[in-house]
Amino acid sequence: MSRQVIHLSKKLLAFREDAIKIKKESKRNSSYIIIDFSEVHFISRAFADEFLNVFEKLQKDGLKIQLKNMKPTLKKLLQTVKKTRKKINEELLGQG
Repeated sequence: MSRQVIHLSKKLLAFREDAIKIKKESKRNSSYIIIDFSEVHFISRAFADEFLNVFEKLQKDGLKIQLKNMKPTLKKLLQTVKKTRKKINEELLGQG
């Protein structure tokens, strides 16, 4: 199993493009990716939403992903965005 560590060096991740860069940095020959959030202090809702898209896509491609050193406030925002997406799918699209 080949491992890759992606260190996020920006303190502020505000744009969808920041999440897309993570996908571009993931190497095709890696089967296990560690994304290190130790330097990150803030993420926007836009980043969180796109990061969830990237995360789901990488998992569908068969990659195992570990989020490392993520501050509780960042985890909470990701969870909130994930719940909001699920609620939208259930209420508006009739999907679960």
